[in-house]
Amino acid sequence: MSRLSFKKAGVVELLEHSRESAEHRKTWGDKENLPGLLLVKDDGIYLMSTGIPGLGKKDGGEGSHVVYARGYGKDADYDRIRDAAGGDDFSERLPLSYFEGYAEEEVSGDLKIDLGANSLGVLWSVPA
Repeated sequence: MSRLSFKKAGVVELLEHSRESAEHRKTWGDKENLPGLLLVKDDGIYLMSTGIPGLGKKDGGEGSHVVYARGYGKDADYDRIRDAAGGDDFSERLPLSYFEGYAEEEVSGDLKIDLGANSLGVLWSVPA
């Protein structure tokens, strides 16, 4: 199992975009266009909003703004990415319900995603 870590500020920005978008992209197997985030593995491992139009890149370049898992950016070693998420590229829609409460101020720290061969877990903690 691999544990991926994503910066909270970036994840919150993606969540806000998805919530505010009137339309959402489908992934393979989806029957509806529902809001959420996509966990993607191709040139790196990252999260992106399902919202249409996509959240633009910060530098104004082509494509959508994404939040890379720490250590798994587009320039990360291919073998490291493959070891964490397998050899095939994929995108997996994560519904907004997985993130309910994550944007709250009292939640601190990165979003964690545990990725196994047949499982996925979304984790964060609220200080006691």
